[in-house]
Amino acid sequence: MLGATREKLHREEIAFTVPQCAACFLCVYQTAMKVDGVEQAAVDRKTSRLTLWLDPEKRDLGPLRDALTKARIELPTEKTVGDSK
Repeated sequence: MLGATREKLHREEIAFTVPQCAACFLCVYQTAMKVDGVEQAAVDRKTSRLTLWLDPEKRDLGPLRDALTKARIELPTEKTVGDSK
C-alpha cells in the first residue's frame, strides 16, 4: 500500500548538514513533515539526505527550505537530487 501511495507523489532528495546526533536528525524529519505538501519523509543518517514525497500540486521547495533554515539546518544553495516521479 505504501508503494502505491509513493508512486503518485513527487520525489525529491535534499542534502543537509546538522550535528551527527539522533535529536538533530529527528528535528530534520519533524520540520519537513510540518510543511504543507510534504506527504512522507525519510532521513538517511549515513548520507545526511532528506528524501521527500510531495503532493504533485505542491512541489515548491521554497517553504520547506525556509522551515529547515529557520530550524538552523544547513542546506546547499540548490536542491541536490530531484526525481519527477
